[in-house]
Amino acid sequence: LALAQSGLALKDASEEIRADKDIVVVAIEQDGLSLAYASEELRDDPEVVMLATEQNPQALEHASEELRDDLEIVCPALRSDGSALRFASERARRDRDVVLDAVANCGMALCWASEKVRADREVVSLAVERCGGALAYASEQLRGDERVVRVAARQDAMALEYASWELRNDHELVLDIVERDGRGLKFAADLRDNDEIVNAAVRETGQALADASARLRQDKKVVLRAVREDGRALLFAAPELRSDREVVMAAVSQHGATLAHVLEELIHDAEICRAALAQNGMALAYVPEELRLDRETVIAAATQKGIALQYAPYALRGDTEAAIAAVNEGGEEAVQYLSLDLQRDPVFIEFALSQNPELPGVLASKPKPLARKLALAKARRFLEPYIKEEHEIEWLEALPALRMIEPIKELEVAFTDPESFVEGLSKRPEEIAKAWALARVRPVLRPLVEAQGVVWEDFLVVLRFATLKDLGMAIDTPEEFLQNLAAKRVGPQAKWYLIAQLRPGLEPLLPEGLPWSDVAKVLDAV
Repeated sequence: LALAQSGLALKDASEEIRADKDIVVVAIEQDGLSLAYASEELRDDPEVVMLATEQNPQALEHASEELRDDLEIVCPALRSDGSALRFASERARRDRDVVLDAVANCGMALCWASEKVRADREVVSLAVERCGGALAYASEQLRGDERVVRVAARQDAMALEYASWELRNDHELVLDIVERDGRGLKFAADLRDNDEIVNAAVRETGQALADASARLRQDKKVVLRAVREDGRALLFAAPELRSDREVVMAAVSQHGATLAHVLEELIHDAEICRAALAQNGMALAYVPEELRLDRETVIAAATQKGIALQYAPYALRGDTEAAIAAVNEGGEEAVQYLSLDLQRDPVFIEFALSQNPELPGVLASKPKPLARKLALAKARRFLEPYIKEEHEIEWLEALPALRMIEPIKELEVAFTDPESFVEGLSKRPEEIAKAWALARVRPVLRPLVEAQGVVWEDFLVVLRFATLKDLGMAIDTPEEFLQNLAAKRVGPQAKWYLIAQLRPGLEPLLPEGLPWSDVAKVLDAV
C-alpha cells in the first residue's frame, strides 16, 4: 500500500522486497525514479527498466550499464526527455540518430553528445532550433556558420554570445538579430558602437542601451529612443543625459517607477513627478516630501493606483477627495490607507465604495457643501479623462463651473454618460456656461496671448469682463477675438488688456520688492 502511494518508499524496504519484481513494478509505476532502489538484477531487467523510463525518462540513470547502451530502451526515453542523454552510454552518445532523438525535444542535450556529433550540421541545426543556447556546445566550425547562427539567434538572440568573433561583427547578421530582439546587442562585439545597430536594438528593447558604447549612451536621440521604449533605460544613459529634463520626462512617462532613479536636480520638478504618477501611482513613494504635501499630487497618484495613498502624508489620507480617488480605483483594498476618521465614517465608506451612487442618497445626512464636494470627487473619476482628452482642460479649471450645478442630483449623469454631461455644460444657465467657456478658452487662446509677451494670469483679468458671446468667439476664432480686443479703446476690458501688455516692459524697471500686482492696481486707477 505504501509503495502504491509513493514509489520512493522502496528505499526503506528490505532487500527481499527490492528484489521482488511484482512489488518493484508497483513502485516504478508510481514513480520511475524508484528504480534506483530496486535490486541490481531488476535494474538489469529490460521490462522493468522500460516501465521505469516510460514513467520518468530520468530513471535511465539507474539502469544497468548494459541497458543504458540498449537503444530500444534509450531512444524511447530520449524522445520523451532528451536531457536523459547524459545517462546513456558513451556509444549511444556517439550515435547520430540517438542524439537527433534527444535534441528534437531538448536542444541543450547537445552538450552530452560526442565531439563528432556536435560537428554534425543537421544535429546542431535541430538543437539550436529548439534552444538557441545550445550553440555553445556546437563545434567551432559550426559556431562560425552563418546559417546555424541565424537559426540559433532566431530562437534566442543571446545565442550570439557563442558565435564566432567574425559573425559577431557581421553588420547584416547582427542587425537582423537586434531588430527582432535588442538584447542581442550585448554580444555584438565592435558593432555596439554602430549607430544603425544600436538604434535598432534600443527601438526593440530600450534596456539594450546598457550594452551600447559610451559614445552612443551620450547621444540624446539614441537615449530618447531607448527610454521611450522602456523608461528604465534611463539608468544606462550618460550622466549629463540623466540630468536632461526632456529625457527624464520621457523616461518617467513610460515607466513611472523610474522616478526612483531621477537625479536630485530634477526630482523636485512637479511636472516630472506628475508624469510619473500618471503612469504609475505607486511612484508616489519616490516623490520628494514637499511635493507629497500637495493635494493634487496625491490625488493624481491615488487616481492611477488607489493603494498609493499609503505613501501620502497622514493629513492627506484624511482628505475626502484624495480618499475617494483612492477608493474609486482600489476599492476595499484602499480603505485601509484612509485616515482613521474616514475609516470610522460608515456613510463616507458606503458612498466611496459605490460605483454609480444615487444623489444625494446616503449623502443626505451630510452638510450640503460637503455632500457636493464628495459628489464632485466621485464624478471626477468619470469626467476628468474626457475633459482632458477632448478639451485639454485640467480638472481644477473645470471645477468652478461644476460647483455651480444645482441640484446635486444632476451630477448623477456624470457617472453614466460623462460625454453628454460635459457637452451639456455650455447649454446650462449663463453663469455656468460662462465659467465653462472660461475653462475652454485657455487651450486655444493662451499660446496666442503668450506669443504677444502677455502673462496668461494677467489676461484672465481681461477675460472676466468678456461676455458669453465674446468667449464663444475666443473659442471658435481666437485670432479674430484678439484683433477685436486690440481695437477697443474704452472700457475695463480694453484697459486691463493694455495693462497686461505693459507688464513685459515695465516690470524689469520696478524697484526691488515692489510687486507688479500693486502697480497694476495703480494703473487701473488712472
